[in-house]
Amino acid sequence: LADRRGIRVELGRPAHADDAPPFRHALVVTAPLDLWFGADLGTLERRSLSVDWRVVHADRAPTEATVTYPDLSVPYYRTHAPALLPFGSPVIPGRRSLIGFERAGPGEHQVDFVLRTPGNTELAAAYRARADALAARGQFFGGRGTTFYDDMGTTIAAALACADRVAHRVRNVATP
Repeated sequence: LADRRGIRVELGRPAHADDAPPFRHALVVTAPLDLWFGADLGTLERRSLSVDWRVVHADRAPTEATVTYPDLSVPYYRTHAPALLPFGSPVIPGRRSLIGFERAGPGEHQVDFVLRTPGNTELAAAYRARADALAARGQFFGGRGTTFYDDMGTTIAAALACADRVAHRVRNVATP
């Protein structure tokens, strides 16, 4: 998608509503929702997790796509084996597997997400209402910076719904 003609991707750009890049049909913002609006209603409390991706010998790899380890003596709390997912990544030659070791805190492959607390839920709803009002102008919000840490089914459903809204907008405002 990002390689298609007419689609521009900007990474590492400061995220501010007042400095939105120009767009012709639609803009998809994946920046933290509160920061996009200058945190003028308050800052959403977040938590970080990181995934350390390693290639391991197959006999040391988990046998399920995602495994949770509730034991505090284990230095990570979840593993991810993409090759075990439907349409997973190819197996690495030599009976090795790519495994992601997920743990709390910062890291190279860090994901920040909004904590689901009563105060955050209320604040996030206020920011979401402001974000939803921008959809009529073709500005859409998606990704971890704009939502809570949800299970994969909810995350995929939200991404597909956002894609539908963007596609509808582009179809209705695009000129031949």
